[in-house]
Amino acid sequence: MNIAANQRLLLEKDLRLALEREEFTLHYQPQLDLKTGGIAGLEALIRWPHARRGMVAPMEFIPLAEETGLIAPIGEWALRRACTQARRWQTLGYPQLQVSVNCSAQQFRLEDLVDMVARTLQQTGLPASSLELELTESIIVEHTEHVMARFKALDEMGVKLSIDDFGTGYSSLGYLKRFPIHELKIDQSFVRDVSTDPMMRRLSARLSPWRTAWGCGWWRKGSRPPSNWRF
Repeated sequence: MNIAANQRLLLEKDLRLALEREEFTLHYQPQLDLKTGGIAGLEALIRWPHARRGMVAPMEFIPLAEETGLIAPIGEWALRRACTQARRWQTLGYPQLQVSVNCSAQQFRLEDLVDMVARTLQQTGLPASSLELELTESIIVEHTEHVMARFKALDEMGVKLSIDDFGTGYSSLGYLKRFPIHELKIDQSFVRDVSTDPMMRRLSARLSPWRTAWGCGWWRKGSRPPSNWRF
């Protein structure tokens, strides 16, 4: 067995133990409403502080979790923890607080996804309208009957659905009209230089009318520095 394969087996073993011992943690990234200046919500980001490896990057263990089928229980743990924390904050005086949780393509395809989300909301007491599931572009590209059914069921439940890192995959604006999408989160590569790059400014201006027409939210990830905000 070569070194890379051995390291992968060891990481998989540690990943299973981490799930069993609940070694993961969630960090919450605020989502700023530029119209009001207030915090519109929080995005829950999973992190894995490993005893020996230090902080293991999501890009290192999430693909492995998907390959091994561990993404389902890890995703359910993250959803439950985020909903529990959000409900706690609501009871402490922030009743309008919303939380956003990433949902991988593999997890979204699971047969019991809708039931799992409903069960988690019921058990934690978080209103469905306070939860947003972030999905990848690859989901809307599939456009299968099962995917459409999940979108419809979650939308009817009151859960918000967003597309994360929009613009980096293979989807087009034409795909969006087929799905009940509430938020688009534009990848930071489109907004990083928007205050200095004329082409990026023109692109930003052209996209805004589409947002108004669809009636969905429009988030720009990593929109720093403040000179970018007005775009």
